[in-house]
Amino acid sequence: MANVKTYTLTLDAQELHDLIEAAMVCECQAAQIINGLKRGSSGGCRKRRRINGMRKLILSGDDWFELKHTLEMLAIMVNNKANEHENMAAHAQVAELPERHANLAKRARERTETYKRLMALVESAERLPETETEAKA
Repeated sequence: MANVKTYTLTLDAQELHDLIEAAMVCECQAAQIINGLKRGSSGGCRKRRRINGMRKLILSGDDWFELKHTLEMLAIMVNNKANEHENMAAHAQVAELPERHANLAKRARERTETYKRLMALVESAERLPETETEAKA
């Protein structure tokens, strides 16, 4: 049997909430992984342990990659939406629309920053050793 890469990711309650919310935006494998976390089952992650208010997740290499890819795509999509709203605000003909589009752009920029922060957390996940020899090194 081939060695499987695993990653451990430690999140506080807010980070876990943000990660669940981000994964629920899309219908993909990452959403299934996070749904498993929400229910407390092992639906996608191997373990979920509570450590002093923190959640320690152990993800397979495939699940880790899917989660990272999903967050990257969400950050790109929301950033594009923010650009679109800023463009609409600059070219709006009706007096109320620029303010509305500016507000929507601001909220999209905030979500983009949240996704980028979560992406950095996922990228910083510690890779667990695959073998006993690797663990001792």
